[in-house]
Amino acid sequence: MGIANSRLGKNDEAVQAFNRAIELNANFAQAYAYLGMTRVEIGQYDEAIRLYEQALRKDPDIAVVHYLIADTLLKQTDADPKRIETHLKQTIRMDATYAPARLALGKLYVRTDRPTEAVAELESVVKISPDLAETYYQLGRAYGRLKRPEDARQALAKFKTLSDTQKQQEQDERREIVHRLADVLF
Repeated sequence: MGIANSRLGKNDEAVQAFNRAIELNANFAQAYAYLGMTRVEIGQYDEAIRLYEQALRKDPDIAVVHYLIADTLLKQTDADPKRIETHLKQTIRMDATYAPARLALGKLYVRTDRPTEAVAELESVVKISPDLAETYYQLGRAYGRLKRPEDARQALAKFKTLSDTQKQQEQDERREIVHRLADVLF
Protein backbone atom coordinates (compact mmCIF):
# COMPACT_ATOMS: atom_id res chain seq x y z
CA MET A 1 0.00 0.00 0.00
CA GLY A 2 2.84 2.36 0.81
CA ILE A 3 4.51 1.79 -2.55
CA ALA A 4 1.24 2.36 -4.41
CA ASN A 5 0.57 5.59 -2.51
CA SER A 6 4.12 6.74 -3.09
CA ARG A 7 3.82 6.18 -6.85
CA LEU A 8 0.56 8.12 -6.84
CA GLY A 9 2.26 11.05 -5.12
CA LYS A 10 0.33 10.52 -1.90
CA ASN A 11 3.29 10.99 0.41
CA ASP A 12 1.35 11.22 3.69
CA GLU A 13 -0.58 8.03 2.97
CA ALA A 14 2.64 6.28 1.94
CA VAL A 15 4.31 7.31 5.21
CA GLN A 16 1.37 5.94 7.19
CA ALA A 17 1.52 2.61 5.35
CA PHE A 18 5.29 2.26 5.81
CA ASN A 19 5.03 3.15 9.49
CA ARG A 20 2.29 0.54 9.88
CA ALA A 21 4.52 -2.04 8.19
CA ILE A 22 7.27 -1.23 10.72
CA GLU A 23 4.78 -1.56 13.58
CA LEU A 24 3.93 -5.03 12.29
CA ASN A 25 7.58 -6.01 11.76
CA ALA A 26 10.24 -3.75 13.29
CA ASN A 27 12.95 -5.62 11.32
CA PHE A 28 11.42 -4.88 7.90
CA ALA A 29 14.42 -3.06 6.46
CA GLN A 30 12.74 -2.18 3.18
CA ALA A 31 10.04 -0.20 5.00
CA TYR A 32 12.71 2.03 6.53
CA ALA A 33 14.25 2.52 3.08
CA TYR A 34 10.88 3.41 1.59
CA LEU A 35 10.29 5.87 4.42
CA GLY A 36 13.65 7.40 3.60
CA MET A 37 12.54 7.83 0.00
CA THR A 38 9.44 9.71 1.16
CA ARG A 39 11.69 12.05 3.14
CA VAL A 40 13.84 12.73 0.08
CA GLU A 41 10.69 13.69 -1.82
CA ILE A 42 10.08 16.56 0.61
CA GLY A 43 13.73 17.59 0.96
CA GLN A 44 14.39 16.11 4.41
CA TYR A 45 17.74 14.64 3.43
CA ASP A 46 19.22 14.15 6.90
CA GLU A 47 16.11 12.29 8.04
CA ALA A 48 16.20 10.18 4.88
CA ILE A 49 19.81 9.20 5.50
CA ARG A 50 18.97 8.31 9.11
CA LEU A 51 16.18 6.02 7.88
CA TYR A 52 18.43 4.44 5.23
CA GLU A 53 21.07 3.76 7.88
CA GLN A 54 18.38 2.21 10.05
CA ALA A 55 17.43 -0.04 7.12
CA LEU A 56 21.06 -1.15 6.83
CA ARG A 57 21.18 -1.95 10.55
CA LYS A 58 18.17 -4.22 10.01
CA ASP A 59 19.60 -5.81 6.85
CA PRO A 60 23.12 -4.86 5.77
CA ASP A 61 22.86 -6.86 2.53
CA ILE A 62 20.58 -4.51 0.57
CA ALA A 63 22.91 -2.95 -1.98
CA VAL A 64 20.46 -0.37 -3.22
CA VAL A 65 20.23 1.24 0.24
CA HIS A 66 23.91 2.17 0.02
CA TYR A 67 23.12 3.73 -3.36
CA LEU A 68 20.17 5.63 -1.86
CA ILE A 69 22.41 7.07 0.84
CA ALA A 70 24.98 8.19 -1.74
CA ASP A 71 22.29 9.59 -4.02
CA THR A 72 20.81 11.58 -1.14
CA LEU A 73 24.23 12.86 -0.10
CA LEU A 74 24.84 13.99 -3.69
CA LYS A 75 21.80 16.25 -3.35
CA GLN A 76 23.48 18.12 -0.48
CA THR A 77 26.01 20.85 -1.16
CA ASP A 78 28.17 20.10 1.88
CA ALA A 79 28.31 16.31 1.58
CA ASP A 80 31.60 14.48 2.05
CA PRO A 81 32.74 13.04 -1.33
CA LYS A 82 34.62 10.22 0.44
CA ARG A 83 31.44 9.11 2.22
CA ILE A 84 29.54 9.18 -1.07
CA GLU A 85 32.29 7.19 -2.78
CA THR A 86 32.32 4.62 0.03
CA HIS A 87 28.59 3.96 -0.31
CA LEU A 88 28.73 3.79 -4.10
CA LYS A 89 31.65 1.37 -4.03
CA GLN A 90 29.80 -0.75 -1.47
CA THR A 91 26.78 -0.86 -3.77
CA ILE A 92 28.98 -1.95 -6.67
CA ARG A 93 30.75 -4.60 -4.55
CA MET A 94 27.35 -6.02 -3.67
CA ASP A 95 25.85 -5.67 -7.17
CA ALA A 96 28.39 -5.03 -9.92
CA THR A 97 25.69 -4.73 -12.58
CA TYR A 98 23.76 -1.88 -10.92
CA ALA A 99 24.33 0.80 -13.57
CA PRO A 100 22.89 3.77 -11.59
CA ALA A 101 25.53 3.29 -8.89
CA ARG A 102 28.33 3.07 -11.43
CA LEU A 103 26.99 6.15 -13.24
CA ALA A 104 26.81 8.07 -9.95
CA LEU A 105 30.37 7.05 -9.12
CA GLY A 106 31.53 8.19 -12.55
CA LYS A 107 29.75 11.53 -12.05
CA LEU A 108 31.38 11.88 -8.64
CA TYR A 109 34.79 11.28 -10.22
CA VAL A 110 34.07 13.93 -12.87
CA ARG A 111 32.91 16.35 -10.16
CA THR A 112 36.02 15.73 -8.03
CA ASP A 113 38.36 16.11 -11.03
CA ARG A 114 39.37 12.46 -11.35
CA PRO A 115 38.77 12.02 -15.09
CA THR A 116 40.80 8.83 -15.56
CA GLU A 117 38.75 7.03 -12.91
CA ALA A 118 35.58 8.59 -14.30
CA VAL A 119 36.26 7.24 -17.78
CA ALA A 120 36.91 3.73 -16.45
CA GLU A 121 33.67 3.75 -14.45
CA LEU A 122 31.56 5.33 -17.17
CA GLU A 123 32.87 2.94 -19.83
CA SER A 124 31.75 0.08 -17.58
CA VAL A 125 28.27 1.66 -17.45
CA VAL A 126 28.17 1.70 -21.26
CA LYS A 127 28.85 -2.04 -21.26
CA ILE A 128 26.10 -2.72 -18.71
CA SER A 129 23.48 -0.28 -19.97
CA PRO A 130 24.38 1.27 -23.33
CA ASP A 131 21.18 3.33 -23.62
CA LEU A 132 21.68 5.64 -20.62
CA ALA A 133 22.07 9.04 -22.25
CA GLU A 134 23.60 10.73 -19.20
CA THR A 135 26.49 8.27 -19.23
CA TYR A 136 27.65 9.64 -22.58
CA TYR A 137 27.32 13.23 -21.39
CA GLN A 138 29.52 12.53 -18.36
CA LEU A 139 31.91 10.49 -20.51
CA GLY A 140 32.22 13.44 -22.90
CA ARG A 141 33.10 15.73 -19.99
CA ALA A 142 35.71 13.27 -18.68
CA TYR A 143 37.26 12.76 -22.12
CA GLY A 144 37.43 16.54 -22.50
CA ARG A 145 39.37 16.85 -19.26
CA LEU A 146 41.76 14.16 -20.47
CA LYS A 147 42.39 16.16 -23.67
CA ARG A 148 40.74 13.50 -25.85
CA PRO A 149 38.62 15.78 -28.06
CA GLU A 150 37.56 13.18 -30.63
CA ASP A 151 36.36 10.77 -27.95
CA ALA A 152 34.57 13.65 -26.22
CA ARG A 153 32.87 14.67 -29.46
CA GLN A 154 31.71 11.10 -30.15
CA ALA A 155 30.39 10.64 -26.61
CA LEU A 156 28.49 13.93 -26.71
CA ALA A 157 27.07 13.08 -30.14
CA LYS A 158 25.85 9.76 -28.75
CA PHE A 159 24.34 11.63 -25.78
CA LYS A 160 22.46 13.96 -28.14
CA THR A 161 21.19 11.06 -30.27
CA LEU A 162 19.97 9.08 -27.26
CA SER A 163 18.51 12.16 -25.61
CA ASP A 164 16.62 13.16 -28.77
CA THR A 165 15.38 9.58 -29.25
CA GLN A 166 14.14 9.40 -25.67
CA LYS A 167 12.37 12.76 -26.01
CA GLN A 168 10.72 11.59 -29.24
CA GLN A 169 9.59 8.35 -27.58
CA GLU A 170 8.05 10.35 -24.71
CA GLN A 171 6.26 12.62 -27.18
CA ASP A 172 5.00 9.63 -29.17
CA GLU A 173 3.73 7.98 -25.99
CA ARG A 174 1.91 11.18 -25.01
CA ARG A 175 0.36 11.47 -28.49
CA GLU A 176 -0.78 7.86 -28.27
CA ILE A 177 -2.42 8.51 -24.90
CA VAL A 178 -4.14 11.62 -26.23
CA HIS A 179 -5.29 9.66 -29.30
CA ARG A 180 -6.68 6.84 -27.17
CA LEU A 181 -8.42 9.29 -24.86
CA ALA A 182 -9.98 11.00 -27.88
CA ASP A 183 -11.41 7.64 -28.96
CA VAL A 184 -13.12 7.07 -25.63
CA LEU A 185 -16.87 7.57 -25.85
CA PHE A 186 -18.43 9.28 -22.87
